[in-house]
Amino acid sequence: MVEFAFRRQVFKLLPTNILEKQNHPESLAKLAAQRFLYRRAKRMRSFAAISILVVALLGISASVINSQWFSQIVPFVSLLLWFLDQEVLRRKEQELKTEAAAIQEDFDCFVLDLPWPVYKGIVRPTSDRIQQLAGKCEGLPDGLENWYGTDLIRDDAVNSKIRCQQASCWWDVNLRRQWSLILKVTWWVFFFLIIYLAMITGITVAKFVAIAASNIRVLAWVRAETREQAKATNHIEHIHRFLSDFCTEKPPSPSDVRNVQDEIFEHRRSNPPVPECLYLLTRDDREFEMDRPNSRGVAGRRFRSEV
Repeated sequence: MVEFAFRRQVFKLLPTNILEKQNHPESLAKLAAQRFLYRRAKRMRSFAAISILVVALLGISASVINSQWFSQIVPFVSLLLWFLDQEVLRRKEQELKTEAAAIQEDFDCFVLDLPWPVYKGIVRPTSDRIQQLAGKCEGLPDGLENWYGTDLIRDDAVNSKIRCQQASCWWDVNLRRQWSLILKVTWWVFFFLIIYLAMITGITVAKFVAIAASNIRVLAWVRAETREQAKATNHIEHIHRFLSDFCTEKPPSPSDVRNVQDEIFEHRRSNPPVPECLYLLTRDDREFEMDRPNSRGVAGRRFRSEV
């Protein structure tokens, strides 16, 4: 009798809705763990960008330094850094993203009361692994509580889940568009700077080879990054439009929510991350936009996104 009463008391303490579940200690640990992994994945991406910057600086230096040896070493360094990017950094980044996406999926399944997608062959993260990763963070990072906000939660459970997914998609679309624009502008500035320096210093064959090698590497990286970001943006924007149709035209079903969640999970584990610095710099402005009434049909001041 005492044991039954104890179980009943514990059952009462368990969270029963999205507002309570998202702030449960286990949920906050999952968010801290996935943020730790995503930040490490972004660090791998940053290392790749730094290698591109090194190549760019070598190209600029080769255009102004009159040294045959220096001009010849630039293509070799460019090739070496390309190999490091393709064979080491990208593989590690993918491993980190996959694990982070699985932990975030575990969070969403608990908070949004969704079944775990066993049919996708995803290994559900253990509580020990989550606690291990969360323990590597110095306390709980800012922005974990009220992850999906309060304005998103309505009386209807299914519509509340749809609105949470919709907010996640819209946040991600805007962040990726801004990063793509920064990439394009930066590359054109760099390109014209190289041409200008080459014109005022004179161009030899060795200098031209060095400049071409560095520019091809930078151009290839920028084109690949913008192409990946554009593909990711189109995919998540399509999901957002799909969710918006649900909110305005026809009522969604629980199976619709699970199907959309599958697409969101694939997006998280397969698409390129956005730099952490851009996320932090624009977070407050995006939260203000999300808090405005009728902002794309979604509100939620405290919403956060990592991908």
